[in-house]
Amino acid sequence: MAKAKPLTDDEGEVRELTLEDLKRFRPASEILSPSLLEKLSARPARAPVEGSASGIRRGTNARLVEEVLQEIAPRAVRPAEIRNALQRKKGVRMAFASVRHALEQLEARHAVEQVIESKTWRFRRDASAPITVKSEANDG
Repeated sequence: MAKAKPLTDDEGEVRELTLEDLKRFRPASEILSPSLLEKLSARPARAPVEGSASGIRRGTNARLVEEVLQEIAPRAVRPAEIRNALQRKKGVRMAFASVRHALEQLEARHAVEQVIESKTWRFRRDASAPITVKSEANDG
């Protein structure tokens, strides 16, 4: 077997690896000590975040926000107060953007409404009532 070219030149620049270079590579388990191999392969354990998105089904945020608004009703509240109530009463941490998105989903379902000219939201008591849209064709 021919002697392999050095991987670096006199200035320390690494040359491009060839297929022959890659064939000469050996597994790290053959070269490294067991303790170093263990340290390099170990990944830090991540503690699960309470209220994190893992394991939560779609639509859960909207349901939780709706429950909080039902409990607070008939008072109108800001998203920050909804977020604080979620943490305090339900033990769930939710990003402001997620609260806002849930409010928009609930508004589309006519379950909540934004108070006119304010940044507050309230639960609609008549949310279960069917929504009727007046048609201009029937006005004649």
